[in-house]
Amino acid sequence: MSCIKMKDNCRKFSLSKWQDTRKPWLILIIVTIGLTCIAHFLFQEYLFMEPCEQCVYIRFDMLVMAIGGMIALINPTNNIIKIFSYSLAFYGIWLGLEHCLTLNHIHEVVHS
Repeated sequence: MSCIKMKDNCRKFSLSKWQDTRKPWLILIIVTIGLTCIAHFLFQEYLFMEPCEQCVYIRFDMLVMAIGGMIALINPTNNIIKIFSYSLAFYGIWLGLEHCLTLNHIHEVVHS
């Protein structure tokens, strides 16, 4: 009997329904702000590692993703807000990848 209940619960879960809840957006906010705080407070303030220009840009990109998540927390079932939030999140991801690749290229040039 319990196996049947578990299968029914699995059928009810879908990603399209999950994005209409606040949980994934809250996870996005916590992860991005958490990693930015670790980079700032642990590496920069405690270990005195000054960030390079690209590292600052990457931190900004993480905060752009967090802002997208914060906007989605307003009403995650509203499609207009959701599209705007996804746009900000993916824009932050795109910029972050560009800045990471630039930083990697700089590292390869300096160490070659």
